[in-house]
Amino acid sequence: MTQKAITIKDLAAKLNISVATVSRALKDNPEIMKSSIKMMFQNPAADVKQMLKLMTECNSGLYMIFVGNKSGEQATCELTSEELKEVLNTNVNPAQSEQTKLEAQLKIANLQFPMKASEEVMVEKIEVIGESVVYICSVDEELSPISQIKENAAEVKESIVSMLASQTDPATQLFIKTCVNNNKNIMYRYIGKESGKQHDVVIPVSDLKKMLIKK
Repeated sequence: MTQKAITIKDLAAKLNISVATVSRALKDNPEIMKSSIKMMFQNPAADVKQMLKLMTECNSGLYMIFVGNKSGEQATCELTSEELKEVLNTNVNPAQSEQTKLEAQLKIANLQFPMKASEEVMVEKIEVIGESVVYICSVDEELSPISQIKENAAEVKESIVSMLASQTDPATQLFIKTCVNNNKNIMYRYIGKESGKQHDVVIPVSDLKKMLIKK
């Protein structure tokens, strides 16, 4: 069977992560990457399920080649026929599947953190806390006091909503959809490095639903 090479950008779009993160994840954390890809294949769409089933019937595995668009650098990941069978034979209910997909996205996304978001903000990690998917952000209070963020909370939230709504790429849309399917808000938790004080900016599920492109 002739297989089309999957670029790093293709996988990044499916997992809502950067091209650089996929490349680093594959090279430095191959088992984490493989595990996450297997989780993303759970409860696949009908056409994907048919393809995987045909491959297992032919006793074939899935060999993926990830290619950097600019660097041309390659990394590979392989799922054997037995691993594909395991994916197909794993029975999970839709709710559990959506939770697993969210966990897979967060696990890979955290490989890129900590990451500098701006001169004053460092994104430390992303995790699920209660009813929200939370970006934990440390703030250099010499540049931006937590009190200033709190005083301008409405403006900060409006800026985040505008940013998310303007990103209609498949990666962001998939991430937002996964949060909605898990009934999770998106929260940015700003924590002052010096004071330890924090302020949460919450984007509720109702707002996230409005950002999804109708197909």
